[in-house]
Amino acid sequence: MRSHDRQKLARIALDEMYQFVAVLDPCGTLLEVNRAALEGAGLKLSDVEGKPFWQCFWWGVSTEIQETLRSAIARAAQGDFIRYDVEIYGKASGNETIIIDFSMIPVKDQAGNVVFIVPEGRDITEKKKYEREIAQKNTDLQALLERIRELDEIKMQFFANVSHELRTPLALIIGPAERLITSGSTMRLEEQRETADVIVRNARMLLKHVNDLLDISKLEERKLKIELHETDVSALVRFIASHFDILAAERQINFCVETTPLHVSAVDPEKLQRVLMNLLSNAFKFVPTGGTVCCILEASRNGLVLSVEDSGPGVKPELRHAIFERFRQGDGGADRRFGGTGLGLAIAKEFVEMHRGSIEVLESQLGGALFQVTLPAPRLFASSAETLPSPALPFDRGTLDGLIEELRLPITTPLASDADEVEPTTRPTVLIVEDNPDMNRFIAQCLSHDYHVVSAFDGQQGLEQALALKPALIVSDIMMPKVSGVQMIAELRTHPEMLETPILLLSAKADEEMKNRLLEEGAQDFITKPFTERDLLVRARNLIAVNQSRDELRDAERTKRLVLEAGNRDLQTARGEAERARVAAEQANRAKGAFLAVMSHELRTPLNAIGGYAQLMELGIHGAISPEQHEDLERIQRSQRLLLGHIDQILNYARIESSSVVFNLANVRLDEMIRATEELIEPQLRAKGLRYTYSGCAPDLVVCADGEKLQQILVNLLSNAIKFTNPAGKISVNVEESERVLVHVRDTGIGISPEQIGSIFEPFMQVDVLHMQRRDGVGLGLAISRELAGRMAGDIVVESVQGIGSTFTLRLQRGKPPE
Repeated sequence: MRSHDRQKLARIALDEMYQFVAVLDPCGTLLEVNRAALEGAGLKLSDVEGKPFWQCFWWGVSTEIQETLRSAIARAAQGDFIRYDVEIYGKASGNETIIIDFSMIPVKDQAGNVVFIVPEGRDITEKKKYEREIAQKNTDLQALLERIRELDEIKMQFFANVSHELRTPLALIIGPAERLITSGSTMRLEEQRETADVIVRNARMLLKHVNDLLDISKLEERKLKIELHETDVSALVRFIASHFDILAAERQINFCVETTPLHVSAVDPEKLQRVLMNLLSNAFKFVPTGGTVCCILEASRNGLVLSVEDSGPGVKPELRHAIFERFRQGDGGADRRFGGTGLGLAIAKEFVEMHRGSIEVLESQLGGALFQVTLPAPRLFASSAETLPSPALPFDRGTLDGLIEELRLPITTPLASDADEVEPTTRPTVLIVEDNPDMNRFIAQCLSHDYHVVSAFDGQQGLEQALALKPALIVSDIMMPKVSGVQMIAELRTHPEMLETPILLLSAKADEEMKNRLLEEGAQDFITKPFTERDLLVRARNLIAVNQSRDELRDAERTKRLVLEAGNRDLQTARGEAERARVAAEQANRAKGAFLAVMSHELRTPLNAIGGYAQLMELGIHGAISPEQHEDLERIQRSQRLLLGHIDQILNYARIESSSVVFNLANVRLDEMIRATEELIEPQLRAKGLRYTYSGCAPDLVVCADGEKLQQILVNLLSNAIKFTNPAGKISVNVEESERVLVHVRDTGIGISPEQIGSIFEPFMQVDVLHMQRRDGVGLGLAISRELAGRMAGDIVVESVQGIGSTFTLRLQRGKPPE
């Protein structure tokens, strides 16, 4: 083919390409370009041929684009492949820009020198548009997800607050009412009136919360309609504000009200009074004692302006929009200073907007918050809705009384009760930490007959009182100002002297997860509001009884050691100490008797009932159950068996201490006993994934022991090894024969530090307690094992290296060989 024909075909092929294609020399001069590139920009070949490529019309969008192209050509001339996205003139004859995927390919000769540069560009404008839209949608979606997460958090906080705000007054209605019914005839008239006042006051607060929830529900379903009436707004403002005068006097608040003498306007009076109630109650809630609250009604050219301002802490700028959202509160969490459901301002905003008005919060000249409501002029608003004749001034007494009662409750003022007694008392001290004075008083009344009661009204006060008084029991709320119950417990448990002080938590939030977490972190029991007086008394009595029994048992153990150490002292001194030991032992025995009665009745009865009903459900007596329910029932039964095992250990120790356990010593084949024990602990080994080895012993080796007690010792030692050995660890048992028979139980567990090793055989002591951790068990297994071994003329010793493992050695008397 002739050269001319080849050039013609090349030109045809070039022009048929739909994308931008050109040919440059190594200096960047345009030699050739296809028709699509020329037509898109409204150019002719003569307009650009022979020009530097970066000076051609396509690149005139900006000097930055031209300079970038010039640098890219220089790199391509060195042999680099260039590619990037760029905006050029290339549509509507050069009147519109497009975005192209631009590349430059260097063309080299046989010597490797660049002789041409071939620029290419594909129009990706639509693609970029779609990418931008997708990116924007992703951004919007991410913002929506963040908003959903935020709303979920607000919802959870709202449910917690509503639970607290409804359950607390319910508890103070049910509890005092039951007390009035059961003790009415023995109550003084003054006490009956006080109890009735508590019931009425909390019923009003409960009614207020219920009204708020109903209003939000109606607003959500658009069932609330506005009903306009010709109303003297000035009289309505003065009337509602007058109900706050007594509250202002009690709290020494300077309360000023300024209105026009008469201002008749078309408004919904019921909704407007709710707006004013909520704004005034919000101001009084946050203003400190001795502060100022002002309510001002003014007429403006555009309508009415109602302002409520205070000298309180104000509202942070970032929260000034959020506080009008439903369920939102500026002060949240378990240590919030002020109660409420977070609905008052949301309802006010909805009612104002139903009047086609606006509400905003600004910074007040008094230093706090300024809430400003603007309502449109009557003639502008009434034109689109029918105005009804003026009715009698409405009054939502229930809601207003609830608001006032809520605000009148003192936060830190102690109440007169048995807590004020100054004479010494032998009764155990109970510390009540509860910020609601009515609830604090009710708990004090329930417990003051049996205990010396001291009250605190927030977590900080509770912490200080607990450290000063060392009470026998702490009864504490969870949600409190300054320091919450959760924070107080965490701080208390850092003090060694408070490690074992029992804590009974009160909560208006029936949250099982939180309950379990708090029990793990140091609380002993948990009671949900509302609760009965009897329920509170039983739980308090049990916690104090168990704690006292443990202390008296420890005192008895210490006394026993002192007596043994007194062998070389003067005989008369030894007799005196022996007498004191005898008295202490009798007291301990009495304490153990009370302890056994409490444990048997209060723990075994409900546990047996739980196990019995779980078995009935598993057998399908009450209908078929699902696999998930079957798993739950198995967990219940496992937990029941575990608790009964703990109780049995405590009872066994008490019986051993009282010498009421009978030992039947005989020849026992040790190998058979160890292998029988292996079957008992095999499920525990398998569940934890531990390796176990037993080296065996002579089949005819016998020891002098009580077979049942020996097996109990072996089970306790192996269970202890399993408990403190991490998964994939190893446990081994081997027998050594010398003067006595030695059974070694070795583990690769956490080990015991030298300073702790002397305490592990003491009753109720655990290695983990010293580490501020918690594990299953009551700290009696090793104490019982050592006592049992001693009664069989044997003993138990331990060797341990912290972090490596422990070896417990059971030393037993040899049995008599058969005749």
